[in-house]
Amino acid sequence: MPVLDGLGATRALRGRGFSAPIVAMTANASEADRDACRTVGMDGFIPKPVLKSSLLKGCLAVLNGESEARRWGEV
Repeated sequence: MPVLDGLGATRALRGRGFSAPIVAMTANASEADRDACRTVGMDGFIPKPVLKSSLLKGCLAVLNGESEARRWGEV
């Protein structure tokens, strides 16, 4: 994004009390990237290239309040 990246946008939203789920969808899929997303308050992480099944699974996990490990694709 030209002005603000996803981490900055999430920080700003969470700082303003936004509590709806935020899920990262990024080509930056290292553990460090995943940790950075988690640290700023994102609820999940979907690496690119995105498969339709992965997108649906990740979004449903967040919306259904599944365990944090499952939302982050660690299980």
